[in-house]
Amino acid sequence: MRRDPGLRQRLAWAAIASVAVHTLVALPIFEWVANPPEAKPVQARAVKPTQAVPILSEAEVDRLIALAEKRPKPPPPPPEPPKEKKTPDKVDKQVVEIPPPPNPERPEDAKYYAEYDSKVDKEQVSANKEAPSPEGDEVGPGEAGTRRQDRG
Repeated sequence: MRRDPGLRQRLAWAAIASVAVHTLVALPIFEWVANPPEAKPVQARAVKPTQAVPILSEAEVDRLIALAEKRPKPPPPPPEPPKEKKTPDKVDKQVVEIPPPPNPERPEDAKYYAEYDSKVDKEQVSANKEAPSPEGDEVGPGEAGTRRQDRG
């Protein structure tokens, strides 16, 4: 691939022109920064003194206060119903169904709640994440996943 023979010369002229333009633009800015124009003092304007003028007379103020005191007060808002405290039996967690255990014992920290207390070494979740059908005709997971039984 051949290079353009005049490329270096054009780049050199472009660099020289760029330096010249930047110098012409920068010189007035440097001059203004080095010798800023003198600030003219601001002359304060004379402010006329103001006099406070009452909007209402004392008699009108007393009359309005008396009217406000005569106005019936609104009834107090009804008391809020007591909030239900969350107990370990009523915490927002998933409830699971299990058969009654042989030795009911309350777990210290459970992920799931059930009708019966049951303590185990390790909590387990079924690998089959699908909900059971209402007919109950589902077979557990097989090689191809959940299958329906063939009805003869």
